[in-house]
Amino acid sequence: MAQMSNHTVWKISHGKNAVTREEREQCLADNIAVMDRRTGHWQGAAFKAEMQVGDIIYLCHGNDAGIKVLGKIDSEPEKYKSKSNWLQRKYEVLFQ
Repeated sequence: MAQMSNHTVWKISHGKNAVTREEREQCLADNIAVMDRRTGHWQGAAFKAEMQVGDIIYLCHGNDAGIKVLGKIDSEPEKYKSKSNWLQRKYEVLFQ
């Protein structure tokens, strides 16, 4: 994460093993970023409690697949429909 004026920039990876290809495509279509709340190294907790509406995200599908979306978070975290320990946040697409 990096600080940019009053907003933080976050990297979110919809990893190749964590979500299916179909789930990744549906998340892109629905403009939602998802994360397992149990993700280590503080990321799950930060996605839930530290990320703010208005923060900027860049979304990738695994580290080697490049950036898929640059977006701005526009929702609080809520339960992701298809995985019990996962959260989702909606975003506005800034660049795709």
